[in-house]
Amino acid sequence: AISTSRSLTSVNLAENKLGPEGAKALAPGIRACTSLTKVELASNDLGGETGYVKASEVRGDSFAVGDKVLHQYKEMIVSEVRD
Repeated sequence: AISTSRSLTSVNLAENKLGPEGAKALAPGIRACTSLTKVELASNDLGGETGYVKASEVRGDSFAVGDKVLHQYKEMIVSEVRD
């Protein structure tokens, strides 16, 4: 299970038709996995209920693609920038 893994750093769940309910069901396990730094959820018809992290919610010196930022005490890499 995702929540018990100590070595999982990345998971690609893109294009799985999760929808908002599927994403909500996965959220507790993803949140509990302290080693996880990248979760790809593109093309899952999340309908805006989940989605991108706002720049105002992260800390970092720069928010360009590839830069490292902190979100909820986890280091993440910016993979896409949107206005």
